[in-house]
Amino acid sequence: MKKISILTCVIGEPENLINTFNSISDYLSENFTWTLKFHESSDTSYIDSFKKKYVSIHKKSDLGLYDAMNQGLELMNEDYYFVLGAGDELNKSQFPGILRAIEKDNFSDPIYFFSVQYLNSPLILHPIPENFHIKMGCPHPGTLLNRRNSLELGGYDTKYKIASDYDHVSRYLQKFGSGKKGEGILVNILAGGMSQQRSLEAYLEEELIRKRVWQSVDWAIYDRMLKKSTDIISHFVNQILVSSNKVN
Repeated sequence: MKKISILTCVIGEPENLINTFNSISDYLSENFTWTLKFHESSDTSYIDSFKKKYVSIHKKSDLGLYDAMNQGLELMNEDYYFVLGAGDELNKSQFPGILRAIEKDNFSDPIYFFSVQYLNSPLILHPIPENFHIKMGCPHPGTLLNRRNSLELGGYDTKYKIASDYDHVSRYLQKFGSGKKGEGILVNILAGGMSQQRSLEAYLEEELIRKRVWQSVDWAIYDRMLKKSTDIISHFVNQILVSSNKVN
């Protein structure tokens, strides 16, 4: 049987990481592990609280979230992985059935998509892989990827300050195919409120991927949102665009 690992890259020492740990711990086994990547500045006693069999803990310097994720890919030995943020949780009511279905399928597809639900609302995001060339229809935390395929793509592009996870899934789909849509909610996502700044950032994530992956020059969403933004957010947007231009 092929093996799965959850990858979590931790920034700081968030209290809600224990919720992620509690949602995972009952299912840990030789074939289902958790890879935790901490920054070198993280407190040792905090890290030690997550030590358990089948949890692989790494403390190492990094240049940011996506560099940490690339380090995690290199450190893992498992065949497939999916990413959970600190505070995200496995959906314990549905995960056992999802895991059995994956095992029965015997990993015949390069990618699997599952629905995700926000912890603070009843909102459920359902993946539509075949529509990914039109819109960002595949929530990354519900995406089970082949680790070697991700490495073949060069991992996550660290030149992107935002949306490198969506960018990676977009390029992955283009190279390896649309994969398979699974049944059930895999992950409960911890997400904050959609502030004006975060709402603008979400639109920009899609526009950056349109330009980078889909070779679209349509910046209409960016133009509309920028007109509504404050001077502070305009500065924030310009900083993102400066970073993104380094990619092209």
